[in-house]
Amino acid sequence: MIALLSLLACADRAADFRPEITGVPAVVDLGTVETIPQETWQDSAFGGTAAEGVLYAQLGAPENAGIYGGATVSFRGTGGPVCVVADPEAVFWNLSVDADAEGGRRYSYLDNVEDDGDLDVAVGLTAYYTGSPGVEMGDFNAVYDDPSGVEHTIAFNECVQVGRFGDLNVHAGRATVEFCDVDTDQRAGIPYTIVLRTFALPHDDSILSYGVAVFEGRCEDLAPTECTLRDEVSRAEPEGATPAGKEWFPVLEDKVCDGVVKVNTFCEEEGIAAGACIDPNE
Repeated sequence: MIALLSLLACADRAADFRPEITGVPAVVDLGTVETIPQETWQDSAFGGTAAEGVLYAQLGAPENAGIYGGATVSFRGTGGPVCVVADPEAVFWNLSVDADAEGGRRYSYLDNVEDDGDLDVAVGLTAYYTGSPGVEMGDFNAVYDDPSGVEHTIAFNECVQVGRFGDLNVHAGRATVEFCDVDTDQRAGIPYTIVLRTFALPHDDSILSYGVAVFEGRCEDLAPTECTLRDEVSRAEPEGATPAGKEWFPVLEDKVCDGVVKVNTFCEEEGIAAGACIDPNE
């Protein structure tokens, strides 16, 4: 009886972490996105008001908790390198744990992660994609049996991301922009598929807003940050307005782009009351 009650208690606790089922689909296909030319993204206005060439959308929780959610987007090779960028809701920073010796240039407040989501990006030739766009998520892995009957997997994912210590095939965390280079040499006009697999939905509403774009050139030249694809929450909303309870989001994103001091000032003056920041001392 004690063991049974323990299991029931665990089941009830786990239910608290399950995403809410909303009217937002869990698996979507966004169609085709045009590659953004260098002269466009090098324009100083691009990250602020210009969003031409960027797709903004939302993902929800699947009714079947046993399947993966996510989105697919197609683009065509340019014949050169392109940089694929995905920016999930909303913004994230780490609280400083060492002494503040630089005049307030360290984060002093905690980010409220309840509104943060996470997407993992993969990219490959559309011909190698195993999923059904808008119906079922897949990957770029091909499986074959050698003459001895041993099964092997060949990975055709071309979105190779490198970690801080040189490790391969890593992914960014919650609310952190994710990007990778894809070399389309000798593949001009050939279709590619971008896979945005849902890793985590925001806890506050189970709806993940995000932006995705393909830029001409290499990521090292673009240097993607949270400020590359601005205001994904408001732009992804069907009505085009910041959802109720998140009115502070565009302001906070601007502060993050302006630097640590601006974030600390915002948190102290407005962010804690708005629910955007948390005072670690309380």
